[in-house]
Amino acid sequence: MNRLPMKPSIQSAREISRYTVGDFTMVVYDQIKSVDIVEYAFVAALFEKGDGDPRLFFTSEKNTKPLAALFENLGIESKPDGSHYFCVFDVDGHSNYGASDDWADATKFVQEVNSTLDQSLTPKE
Repeated sequence: MNRLPMKPSIQSAREISRYTVGDFTMVVYDQIKSVDIVEYAFVAALFEKGDGDPRLFFTSEKNTKPLAALFENLGIESKPDGSHYFCVFDVDGHSNYGASDDWADATKFVQEVNSTLDQSLTPKE
């Protein structure tokens, strides 16, 4: 089993929904208290059944001034055209898939996660 090299830095969160996705369970959280400068609106964790460690995290990260400054200092191109970033933590680390006001809405965030999962969990033949 591949372990994630990076994870969201979360101190506490409230579970708001749970879904079954094939052999996986997805748990969505809000009211997230972070231990670093990243402010999360929502986090979706994907667990393989029988395993307590998430395989993937999807995050809605608030587009704040400290976060924008961090991106700039790290040389990461940041296009602040939305209020929240849609990001993924996987075996390759952390990836940012752009900003949108949609990711501030739990329903739209979960729809984007489901859309992403349809692509990433398609069986390979």
